[in-house]
Amino acid sequence: MALFRDGRARDPKWQDRAGGYFCLTTDDGTLLLLCPFGNIPLGKFAKYAALSQEKAQRLAAHPEHASSWQSRSENDADLRFGGAIRANGYIYSFSGLPELGDEAVMLVTALLTGASENERSQRAIEDIAEMSRNPFFAPLRQEAARRQMNTAFHQDE
Repeated sequence: MALFRDGRARDPKWQDRAGGYFCLTTDDGTLLLLCPFGNIPLGKFAKYAALSQEKAQRLAAHPEHASSWQSRSENDADLRFGGAIRANGYIYSFSGLPELGDEAVMLVTALLTGASENERSQRAIEDIAEMSRNPFFAPLRQEAARRQMNTAFHQDE
C-alpha cells in the first residue's frame, strides 16, 4: 500500500503488511463486495478475507456503534479487531494492516466515496478517528488529498 511507505515500515507491526482484503456491506451487514488489495503474503489470503468480513458483521450486529473499535477485544487471540467503520449508509472494513492502519484506510475511503460532500458525515468520520486515537488518519487523509489534487491537475492539461 503505497500510502504507507514511510517510517511505519520500521515498526515491526508493519513488517510484510502491504495489502489485505476490503469488505463493503450494507448497514445491516449484507455483503456487497469482498476484494483483495495490494500485496498479501502467501498464507494470509483466507485469514484477511475472513477478518474483514467478521469486522463488518460484528459492526452490523451493533447498530449503535460507528466503528468495530468499539467492540474489539484487547486479547489478540479473540480475533476481534478494529478496522471497520460505518459511513455513508455502508460498512467499510479492511484487514491486512495493523488495526489502526485498517481503520485509517477505511476512514479515508469513506471520505473519498461521498462523506466529504456532507459536513455531518465528515465530522462523524473524524469522531471515529478521535475515538480510537488513530495516528494514521490525518497523514493518510493529507496524502490522499494531495494525490487527488495531482490527479485533477494532470487531467486539466
